[in-house]
Amino acid sequence: MWWVWLIVAIVITVLIIFVITPLIYIFYKRNYWRMHHVPFEPPAPEFEILQHLFGLRTTLEWQELEHYDQLYRNFKGQGPFCGFYRLMQPRALILDRELIMQILIKNFSNFNDRGIYHNSKHDPLSADLYSRRGSEWKEMRLRLEPIFAKDEMRHLYDGLRETCAEWLESFDQLVREERAHSGYIEIRTQMRRFVLTSLAVCVFDLNAQRQQKYPLNVFDDMTHLENTTSRHSEFANAFLRRYPRLGKRLKLRTTCREVENYFIGLITEVVSEREQSATEKHDYLQLLVNLMQQELSTHEVEDQTMKELKEHLMGELASHAISFLKAGLRPTTHTLTYVLYELALNDPIQQQLRDEVAEALQRHNNELNYDCVRELKFMGQVISETIRLHPVVPYLIRRTLTDFPVPNNDKYALPKNMFIIVPTHAIHNDAEYYPEPFMFKPERFGRSDNKRRDLCMWLGFGEGPRSCIGLQFAQLLMRLLLAQLITRYHFSVDRTRLMTKPQNVIRLRVEPLNDEPEGREADVVI
Repeated sequence: MWWVWLIVAIVITVLIIFVITPLIYIFYKRNYWRMHHVPFEPPAPEFEILQHLFGLRTTLEWQELEHYDQLYRNFKGQGPFCGFYRLMQPRALILDRELIMQILIKNFSNFNDRGIYHNSKHDPLSADLYSRRGSEWKEMRLRLEPIFAKDEMRHLYDGLRETCAEWLESFDQLVREERAHSGYIEIRTQMRRFVLTSLAVCVFDLNAQRQQKYPLNVFDDMTHLENTTSRHSEFANAFLRRYPRLGKRLKLRTTCREVENYFIGLITEVVSEREQSATEKHDYLQLLVNLMQQELSTHEVEDQTMKELKEHLMGELASHAISFLKAGLRPTTHTLTYVLYELALNDPIQQQLRDEVAEALQRHNNELNYDCVRELKFMGQVISETIRLHPVVPYLIRRTLTDFPVPNNDKYALPKNMFIIVPTHAIHNDAEYYPEPFMFKPERFGRSDNKRRDLCMWLGFGEGPRSCIGLQFAQLLMRLLLAQLITRYHFSVDRTRLMTKPQNVIRLRVEPLNDEPEGREADVVI
């Protein structure tokens, strides 16, 4: 009869391993915040979680934004943070101003991980500054900071102005064509085209001649594929976030091979041309090339090792270039679109901005040079207020590297590897910090109000050591285009179809300034 007991023991072991243990784990996860006595939102039903894991249900960005806003409103004042669940994973949403400062600035070293999987060896484009963590991130940030400094912007300005002038010619033509119809233009598409063209030229040297081999529409397709397509399911992505080391050992990638071949091929060709011709250009690609050459010059290795090092550095250079598209294209397009939308809604503010640009041009002999653009203080306020109402990133995400007891509150602690959310959009629309939060008031960002505003209560470009490294470049690009547009056109909206929630299509009426309307004989009734 011993074999009967053996079978029973095996069955019990299997039940414990494959049934009871997972059930205990699921029960623990679903009751994590209850057991830690933290105010929380209950997890979603199991069936809904399974639908998300297998791709049968998706959450749109605006739905996620509304969810975080609701959590913030429901739990603010009940503690430094509240708990909620992302599928079965417990997460924390930060509610307290002081704790936000601890996370982003004071104890930043414990929160410098965004929890993004990357594999620099087998998937070089995934290992950009945005996804790295710890000492890897710190080393790369220190190397890149000098090329993003404010002083470098002056050298890039002339190239950006040329690109802007070329884009304006096509936009002028579009405005003339649309005036014969409704006069309304889908503005987001046009802003995206401008930002994409600027990045293509400044970062990838995709000039008119090179576009014969690398057409801009193909570049756009590859960019869209890189920014919007995931190689893995929601379940696989969660696995990679939780077990990144195992993912690297298995050589798992997140970048589409077609995208990698395209961008590395383009970058390699451009860099090779510049090295052979010994020419230097005033663009961001040249700054990245100089950085790579500096890195090569510090190594004395054998030829074979040097070849491997060059391949590694070329992949790193390509990842830096791609990070412009990842971190720059959508946010800059988003901000430019909503700046024009808010100006179209607020005609007095639009005129005030137009007057400021005109006065600045008069001081600079009617030349829109670098210093002229930098002097536009009110334009900076308009951009900041737009980002407050329509933040580029509606929330910041971090992951704790070690257990973190909340200062001055023994009841609360953020455990190691916990994903935490800082709800940017909710903070920007909190009446405690911004009276009449849904009103567009650029004067909020005047000098006196900025001095009174608490640190970390405006998070348009992040805050602390991990804030947006491309802030100066994005500001210059937006100011340059807006100064040109506001002195050429008047923007208005169809007030019978105002926007009630974030959407992709925003149509504005664009009318040239100082342009006599085409005459038409009046119908005469006798």
